[in-house]
Amino acid sequence: MKPILIFFVIWLGLVAIGLAIGFGIFRPGQFDRFTDRGVPAYGIVTAKEPENHALLRYRYSVGGVEYTGAGGARRGNPGFASIKIGDQIVIYYDSENPQDSITGYPEQYSSIYYSAPWLVAVIFPIIPMFLIVTIYFIVRKAITSS
Repeated sequence: MKPILIFFVIWLGLVAIGLAIGFGIFRPGQFDRFTDRGVPAYGIVTAKEPENHALLRYRYSVGGVEYTGAGGARRGNPGFASIKIGDQIVIYYDSENPQDSITGYPEQYSSIYYSAPWLVAVIFPIIPMFLIVTIYFIVRKAITSS
């Protein structure tokens, strides 16, 4: 079998692994339920964690029951630096599971979460393929020169 064909098969396998990793990390469909059955509401910011990926902690009430959540700024809310503890932010909660919520508008989550796994699939194979091809040529040169 020709080396180029072997490299192609290895590359395809690495792309498949990259896709599996990307979809496992980013779970693109995780926000679809908020688009389908999410209920818009306001949350009150209770804490800001700049050292934890600029995380906002908030509370919100559904049917007289208080819940807490955490998420990032933007997606329809001001930037992290502009938000103060006690401010209202836009959230969406799941109508079937009101304890599950996200900050901002759910439609604004999908683009990154659907494109990121493909980016991982493209980037993931680069280093392993570089090492495989380099080792192949080093071994090939050693064999042909002896």
